[in-house]
Amino acid sequence: MFTILLCRVLEPNDNHFQLHQEDRSALKTLRLVSRACQRESEFLFFRSIALHDKGGLAKTISSDVMKRLQNDKDVIIEHVRHLRVGPIADEEWFYLLVIPSLVDILKSVKNLHSLIWEAHLSPGPNVLAFFQETHPDAQLQVICRHRRLIPMDRDLLSSSQLHTLNVTVYGNSNFTVYSNSGDAASGHHEFGILKDCLIRGNSIKVLHIAMDSTPQLDPFSSRGLCRFKSWNGVVHGLNNFDWQKGDRFPALEELKFDYINDRHFHFSLGNCFMWVRCMDWSKLQRLELDRGAPRPLFLALTRRVPSLKYLKCGIWIDAIPARSNWDLRPLDTGLLILSNFLDSVPELHGLEFKTFDYGPFMEALSTMLACQKYKLRRLDITCTTLSMEAWTPQQFTDVIAMAPALEYLKAYIKHDILEGVWEGEKRALNPQQKYECAVKRSTLPSESVRKE
Repeated sequence: MFTILLCRVLEPNDNHFQLHQEDRSALKTLRLVSRACQRESEFLFFRSIALHDKGGLAKTISSDVMKRLQNDKDVIIEHVRHLRVGPIADEEWFYLLVIPSLVDILKSVKNLHSLIWEAHLSPGPNVLAFFQETHPDAQLQVICRHRRLIPMDRDLLSSSQLHTLNVTVYGNSNFTVYSNSGDAASGHHEFGILKDCLIRGNSIKVLHIAMDSTPQLDPFSSRGLCRFKSWNGVVHGLNNFDWQKGDRFPALEELKFDYINDRHFHFSLGNCFMWVRCMDWSKLQRLELDRGAPRPLFLALTRRVPSLKYLKCGIWIDAIPARSNWDLRPLDTGLLILSNFLDSVPELHGLEFKTFDYGPFMEALSTMLACQKYKLRRLDITCTTLSMEAWTPQQFTDVIAMAPALEYLKAYIKHDILEGVWEGEKRALNPQQKYECAVKRSTLPSESVRKE
């Protein structure tokens, strides 16, 4: 009876899988209750497998799991849907044990949905070829943020199964001096290599780009720069994709840029319009621009992204030439550009906006809410400048009133956070009622709150 009840509790569905992903430790505890719990929960526990050496026992556990996965009679091979490799620190263990085992694992596992590669080391062409042969419908997801000054793996990034890529691109031009007009001086970078690989694979759907801040690439370090310049495919120019006539970039569904320590992708008007010509933007559903709002990109994408559902952007606290190609300012023309862009996006339901400058924050927020008043379902806004006044309850309520279709709001204003979820019957509440049932908390120490 207990086993039958447990089977019903652990019956596979999306909700249980989400719970498993969020709290794996709870599932581990459940498996310790009895052998029945351990046996009946295996389909959930082994749905996602990670092979890595991060942590004290990780390498031992990973080695034991690899042995089981190579045994085609072991029951767990029927449950594996997602296989993650990395992060890896021990290169000897990786090459002597992990890589040789992967071919047998890929042969044994029958229902693989995705291979997530998070190792900075290459799987090699043989593993990639065998992955394609044995699991042609599975996705390849690659995370290569901590590359340790290793050149891009062209075989990996040009795979025809590559679905998701989270990559750090090396480049050194952001160390150089910017002209008065805000144009970046030229430098060396890998964007040409990345573009060629992704065009060759023609399968990428989710692309997340960051730039490196590794001091070894500093042009004032002659040794580091000479080493980087010698890599095959590294070119000199602005930090972006140098589009050429005839280029055809695969249609993306998600595109995300990181801006780290003034190292960033360089948006120019000409380059953005060239990208529009080289790619079908009609399938893009998610666009994340970190803390920036690049005017050239918004201009180029106006009326080009009808399927966009989520936008993340922001405004800098100060306008400096180095950020000019990422900034919405001057606002007298920038807000019009943003407004025209938002008016052309009929499917936008989620918006995340962040700035440390209260004046531009309120101007931009008003513009965005006016454009998307009856469409927005999710809104996440942040303005934490110390010079501003804390919001009154009425100001929070006014924002809720300006977006009557909201199902979720997170507003982090100065030191106060309001978070509300209004689904089902709660959607019909009036703005004041929605405010009252939202969760409110402060980031100030409790003693400071009491003094106020």
